[in-house]
Amino acid sequence: MSIKLNLIFVFLFKLSYNIYIYQPNLFFEYVEKEIVDKSVLDNIIKKLSDGFEEAYAFYTLSKNPPKTEYPDIIHNKVDIKEELGKINTKNKSFYSFLQDVLKVFAKIKDGHTSIYFLEINDFTKAFYYSNISFYLPAVFNIKNDSNGIPKMYSKPNINNTLNNQFKDSFNIFKIINSSINSPIKTINGKDPFEFISEFGAEFREIRNPHGSFTRKFNTINKVPLYLMPLYKENLTNFTIVYENKKKFTTDLFIISDKNIFPKYNITSIKTFNNFILNSNIYEKILNDFIFIPEIKELPYKLMKLNKYGQFEFTLDSHINSLNGTSMSWNDWNYSTPDNFFKCRVDKKNELNVYFIRSFAPGDNSTLLKFIETIEQCVKLFDKDENNFKTILITNMNGGGYVDLSEFLLQMISPYSSSNFYTSLRATKAIKNNYKEVVNEIGNCKDISQIDFLNNDKLINYGNETEYITSPFIMVSKFLRKTSDEIRKSLKHKKKPTEIIVFTDGFSFSATSMLIKYLQYYGGGIVVGYFGNPKINTTFDSSLSPSPIINIYQLQNWNQNFRELREKYKILLQFAYYQSFVEPNNISIPLEFKVTPVDERMELYENFNESNYHVFVEKAKEIFAKYQKKCSKINKNLVLFNNSCIFKEKNIHGGNPCGDNGEWNTSSCVPSYCDNNYIFNKKTGKCMFDNCTILERNLFFYLINSVLFLSILIVIGMIIYGFSLCCCCKRKKNIHAENQLLDEDY
Repeated sequence: MSIKLNLIFVFLFKLSYNIYIYQPNLFFEYVEKEIVDKSVLDNIIKKLSDGFEEAYAFYTLSKNPPKTEYPDIIHNKVDIKEELGKINTKNKSFYSFLQDVLKVFAKIKDGHTSIYFLEINDFTKAFYYSNISFYLPAVFNIKNDSNGIPKMYSKPNINNTLNNQFKDSFNIFKIINSSINSPIKTINGKDPFEFISEFGAEFREIRNPHGSFTRKFNTINKVPLYLMPLYKENLTNFTIVYENKKKFTTDLFIISDKNIFPKYNITSIKTFNNFILNSNIYEKILNDFIFIPEIKELPYKLMKLNKYGQFEFTLDSHINSLNGTSMSWNDWNYSTPDNFFKCRVDKKNELNVYFIRSFAPGDNSTLLKFIETIEQCVKLFDKDENNFKTILITNMNGGGYVDLSEFLLQMISPYSSSNFYTSLRATKAIKNNYKEVVNEIGNCKDISQIDFLNNDKLINYGNETEYITSPFIMVSKFLRKTSDEIRKSLKHKKKPTEIIVFTDGFSFSATSMLIKYLQYYGGGIVVGYFGNPKINTTFDSSLSPSPIINIYQLQNWNQNFRELREKYKILLQFAYYQSFVEPNNISIPLEFKVTPVDERMELYENFNESNYHVFVEKAKEIFAKYQKKCSKINKNLVLFNNSCIFKEKNIHGGNPCGDNGEWNTSSCVPSYCDNNYIFNKKTGKCMFDNCTILERNLFFYLINSVLFLSILIVIGMIIYGFSLCCCCKRKKNIHAENQLLDEDY
């Protein structure tokens, strides 16, 4: 059965709740006429090119990226300045210019790099402030067929109101409904998994293919066009063919919450020949057309530094929920007000469970509540005879505060103590304009800006070279003090093989730093779920483990960014800092390190209450497996063994994983340190962590100083009193001697 349908019967009609629908053909006819002056575009490109060359953390490295240990993951070679210079700016519409710029950014596959042209002209202003998005008539899900093979299915992306109104004319919904249990054979002539993997890749892509699939699968129904400015052919003649031989072809919705075409007279809308709705239905739709969900965007738009020098996100109102998933928070012991983080003691399955969806609380009060919730969870899991193992589930986590990420890492994995190390490219622009205070590795004290920026090191990337600063520590002294105190009080420290982190591959930014540090320091078992079931490429645990900067900070440091922000109202963000897992190995940033998961779980959907049991059963299975077996690709994880004794103080370890995939119980290797120490993988010894002693902080030093001064005063008084007594006694003796002399005389 085949049918050609035109879902958009009108060029534009207004619905209730300020929703507008556009026909793709007429939409593109309009946007391609909005030509931007060539001199404006040339200037934007020059400022962007110079700015990236001066400040982008991986500008040089992108021109000659390192090879990975995994041949199925290859990093693109991209000269950003050269690619931007290739853009033709003559007779260029804004929409076409946006496509060209995003194509350059997509080549570097850095999910942190994004740009928003807010007010180049009236159209761009309307374009960005209207939440224009395309909208598919079907939503997808993945499940195994009767033979246990993962297949893609669909259901209508529409509510019953519209379905009932258009049941005679919109046979498309009948087709989708009648094919709910039939796998999709092709989408636009391609395998459905291949279609989603390639969808919009020329405009927005990331290095991790499984994380990329997870993100696209979750956002393909609601991507704003300013993030993914698709071509007309992507939005027309959209065709799905099912294995039951039914199919449909349609144009896609283009929707917005504001009218971006004010020049058009919408009062004459009913004169369009292809507008077939009768007036009664039309009036009813105006009241009942409420099926369009929130338009959501991942990853989050902008970041800034708060007054404490920590990174925080600016959240848009439409980012407060994820994929329309309704999650019950019942039976969870603690959760944050925004439901980004929660925990529970699962007594039935004897597990301690964390769930984390974001490290980006909205404001300082929410941030403090977030920290408090983590503390409550840790203390809850340490109560009484709680020797349960721990699992952490992260789902479409877009990152957030680096400090929170480090704090949670130290809480869930007390043996993987570490600092997050970062560096800057030592360019002239950065040396002249960087104003932030950083912490020195040797003593964790604030570094003088001049000494820090001039103490750079030459790094070779094949034919490319650049200078980067000595690594420094991104540390929150308040959180470091808190974690130090909590970890010292723990009665039931979880061993690395008693901790599992579930990742969907899209564990982004600060979340990626948590997972990659956990893997590097052997802090737990990492399990991958979701991703693309049809490809065998390496499942990297996470992506973009680098702190970023936005144009609000850059405009204060650099003239190029100042003009982009002030003159053209352009918003921009990218990775500014390079991150490393240890300070003595800074040749390749963590951004380009591939860290495969230890295990893979065949579940291709977001975490929710209905599939909670799947995660629990898989965790129990893996915990049982790792009592004897291990992951051959992860030599950092060891089987903790108290009988492994080492000469050095404060060091622990266990049995390494053998090449046969089993623990080598006849061998002991050092791997973990006590509190206040960090394991140095190069030397196999524990380094004292000066940040922990510093974190006892001013209060600690003040108390000790007062105590020390008090002792000195007391000792001084004792000495003074003793001296006074001695003097008095001596005077008495002299007086007595004088009397005797007088008597003798």
